[in-house]
Amino acid sequence: MNRQDKIFLAGLVLLSLITSFSFTFYGLSITLAEEVPPWMSLFAYVAAGYGVGNLYVLSWAWRSGIKWAADVNMIMAFCFLGAFTMDTVKGGVESALEIVGILVLALVLWINWLAVKKVLTLKA
Repeated sequence: MNRQDKIFLAGLVLLSLITSFSFTFYGLSITLAEEVPPWMSLFAYVAAGYGVGNLYVLSWAWRSGIKWAADVNMIMAFCFLGAFTMDTVKGGVESALEIVGILVLALVLWINWLAVKKVLTLKA
């Protein structure tokens, strides 16, 4: 692995760690708030669960190099994206920003999956 690949891998892992901590912080912030609607509380658990799960899968891939860690990460990402998409469009799409939010989340989840995939290629 050359120097550029190592820097790229470090950047992906750093972005994945930042987004995982952000999802976890977001979810915990909502669940610990005073008055939260039940649907938002449920979504907060999903966001926090994905954040913790992504951290675990990334560290799992780093420690063991098990090939199907990327598949586990992809399944978690699709579940989280599905929950976010259903939550966003359940009342009808009112603006283009809602679609942009779905696309940005999909990009973040793809970066997290790519980080796990690159860690696995390092271990191979």
